[in-house]
Amino acid sequence: MEMMNLMRKPVKLAIAIMLVALGTSCGSDDDGPQLEFTEADLMLMHGGSEKNWHVKEVYLDYGDNERSISEACHQDDIYTFKANTREVTVTFGETACYWTEPDDEGASVLYTYYPENGQFFLDHGRGEAKGAETASVFYIMKLREISEDRMLFFNGTEENPGSAILFEAMN
Repeated sequence: MEMMNLMRKPVKLAIAIMLVALGTSCGSDDDGPQLEFTEADLMLMHGGSEKNWHVKEVYLDYGDNERSISEACHQDDIYTFKANTREVTVTFGETACYWTEPDDEGASVLYTYYPENGQFFLDHGRGEAKGAETASVFYIMKLREISEDRMLFFNGTEENPGSAILFEAMN
């Protein structure tokens, strides 16, 4: 009987912890500012046809202003955002991310705009191969700000943004 009471205490404690966690971690949609964008904002991104951007900064933690160690390999690439497709073409520069001279590099970048709620997302995948070894990264980021010459995408929350990528328009 004593063994049953000992087993019930951890189960009750675990249930109590889960209930407290659920109650404190689930906020409403009104917790922070809504990041809403319009069709006019999309025009800033692709210029009605296509527009070239380069990466100015890559953050591991935007909230703490901590830059990513992979920043340099993105900064000499050209990202072409197109109006008629969701595709973003990436033209690689001289600096690779994983190896000095990779055998192969590839990127898959798509954007998605949801006019019903004004949200804009960037799906970004990048990889390299050297011999039998491969390395890659994939992330989805939400648009935080856009102007004619600057776009900032991030993941996390508005109050606690995580990783981020800052694009600057090319002249």
